[in-house]
Order: sequence, then C-alpha cells, then structure tokens
Amino acid sequence: MAPPADGPEAGAAFPGIVADSSTSLSKFDRDFKASTFNTSATTDRLRYIWAPPVAAGAESLELTVHRGAGAFAEMETAYMGRIDGKPAPMERLDSHTILNA
Repeated sequence: MAPPADGPEAGAAFPGIVADSSTSLSKFDRDFKASTFNTSATTDRLRYIWAPPVAAGAESLELTVHRGAGAFAEMETAYMGRIDGKPAPMERLDSHTILNA
C-alpha cells in the first residue's frame, strides 16, 4: 500500500521483550537508551534495529514487519524478530494460562 501523494506514510510496530529475572529493568533501560536505532524499508517490509554499544555487552534487537495493512496471516508471515542475529524465540500465549483466577 503506497502512501498518499499528499502526505507521509504512518504506521506502528513494537517488540515485546520478556527477560529472565536476572536482568534488572534498570540495566535493560540503560542498554537500550545507549543503543543506536536504525530503520530501513522495502516495498512491503519495514526493518528496525537497536544496536547497543559493544562495550555494554547487551544483545542487539532486530524487528521486521509487514508494511501496510493486511490479513492477519500476511502480517504474521512477514514478522521476524532476531536477538543478536539469531531468531528470537516466539511462543503463543493463547494456549497458556496467564492468570489463575
């Protein structure tokens, strides 16, 4: 889907990160504040990369998403998350009990 001729393209994409309890939120926050953020785009994909300084010892994060609106299957197929260049583990939560009420 091309942007309208009279205005810029708009969109939203976000990563959800879950880390083990040994990683403090303040360290995570410091690492990503110090990260370099880059974006790139192709006709149908957007790519976002967070690269912390090597000295920080933190992992890089890369997120690729579908550009534009589409059916869920199309959006899910385009998604790719990588941590330090390796595929990020992804687990669906719909088959898990999140809260015992």
